[in-house]
Amino acid sequence: IFYEESRLQYQMDVEAALARAHASLGTITEEQAAEITRVASLDVVDINRVKEIEKDTRHDIMAMVRSMTEQCEGDAGKFVHYGATSNDIVDTAVALQIKAAIEIIQADVDKFTLTLAKLAKRERDTLEIGRTHAQFAIPITFGFKIAGYVAEMLRHRERLQQAKPRACAGKMAGAVGTGAALGKNFFKIQETVMEDLGLAYEPAATQVVGRDRYTEVITHENMDVCKELADKWCASHEDAGDKRALDKAFAHYDELCFEGIILYAEPGRPVGFSMGNRISRDTFDVN
Repeated sequence: IFYEESRLQYQMDVEAALARAHASLGTITEEQAAEITRVASLDVVDINRVKEIEKDTRHDIMAMVRSMTEQCEGDAGKFVHYGATSNDIVDTAVALQIKAAIEIIQADVDKFTLTLAKLAKRERDTLEIGRTHAQFAIPITFGFKIAGYVAEMLRHRERLQQAKPRACAGKMAGAVGTGAALGKNFFKIQETVMEDLGLAYEPAATQVVGRDRYTEVITHENMDVCKELADKWCASHEDAGDKRALDKAFAHYDELCFEGIILYAEPGRPVGFSMGNRISRDTFDVN
């Protein structure tokens, strides 16, 4: 999903959806939209040609647009990228990547949850020792214990479903988000493109999709990401004191009543985090 070739294909998928939206409103012909859609494929556009053009333009989206235009028959090429700005294509393609990744994760979560549920049912009468305060307690069943994991996985599934509409949002609003280059049908074009691609859209994007969509709250499940970032920072700055402080903060995260978020520059690439504790309703101490 996140390979260079896939990224290019997702970007061309957005260009094709834009052309179809224009055609549905009569801005361009159905034939022109069909030709742009035909060209929007790695079977037609050579990624090496895109890279070659990018060496001259120093602009990845312009290189892709020119590569598509070269392959178009008739006058369809002049309507590739019609009314859009680069981040319309980039951010909407990222939303498609996130959507595809979440769908894979959802399928794996469902499969794993079903496996656990079957195990819980099979072992519902299998006795094992219950434990409390690190010592033996009264008996429980192994199936009962596994049922707790089933409940946890169902909550993870719910979290994915809740995150999907927030994370999977694109934009088609032109330069600085005014929609001027898209004309009087701007709102309809944006709505049609996102409906075609199965995405939500950013309601007020001056240039990019809100980056808060790429952050997530720090939990025990993703805390290892923060620890890895912290270790890299401390190693590069040779600061053992900071490392000890951060290790202590992670170890006592709940006791310290910390909250925090992880920032992603793009899906799958965390670049930083912040955490601290709330002093009052309006004041937050960030460490």
